Amino acid sequence: MKSVSLCVDCSELAMDEELALRSRISDSLQRRGIALVNGEKIISDLFVEGQMDERGVESAVSEFVARKKEHELR
Repeated sequence: MKSVSLCVDCSELAMDEELALRSRISDSLQRRGIALVNGEKIISDLFVEGQMDERGVESAVSEFVARKKEHELR
């Protein structure tokens, strides 16, 4: 696997939120890679050569944060 420089700080997330975000990021990689927990950060590893769709990952993280904020306001 090829490690990619994606790094998401999860220090303020609960364990279940961190796992949910990791899953969402992995889904955004469309089976080309996987998101892994490294301490309080999420990193990604790619299974294939090529570039990671950074916009797809950014969108997945943004959607997750928006839903988390929406849930907190209820």
